[in-house]
Amino acid sequence: MNPGTSQPTVGDNNQQKEVPAIPDTTQDQIMRVMENCRIEYSRILNLSDLRITPSKAFYKLLSEIRPKQIPHSIFDSRREDEFKTLFVTNIPTIFAWGVAKELTELAKSAIGKIGINNPIGIKKNNENYAFYHPLPHNHKAQIKWVSEITKQLKNSLNSD
Repeated sequence: MNPGTSQPTVGDNNQQKEVPAIPDTTQDQIMRVMENCRIEYSRILNLSDLRITPSKAFYKLLSEIRPKQIPHSIFDSRREDEFKTLFVTNIPTIFAWGVAKELTELAKSAIGKIGINNPIGIKKNNENYAFYHPLPHNHKAQIKWVSEITKQLKNSLNSD
């Protein structure tokens, strides 16, 4: 969805390049999947570059900046060159931005830009653009998310 509480370990927050970061709890979930699948590297592309928590504040900010057409998303057509540099094709891709209706337009942009028909992820029933977030509110659901994504990723890796 967005960088959340993750912070760069060097430099300032306005750098236009990749930098090491202190992970947040959502990234910890991704790292659990990586450990389960023995994957040493992953790249996380957020729907938005806006670093704000909690989610409700993020959704409010989205509604405020939408009319201003600020290209805060790597999936914005005005950031095509950046997207092509950062997105790697032909590797397993996990969709996991959340199921809030406020994310629908960003999710549509991401799905259209990425062009994957069968992504790894836990899709909300009867929703085309909603994929459950890696960090559900309760611990049991967090464990279940890691387990299901691990299973899907291992199946994807074994089918290649």
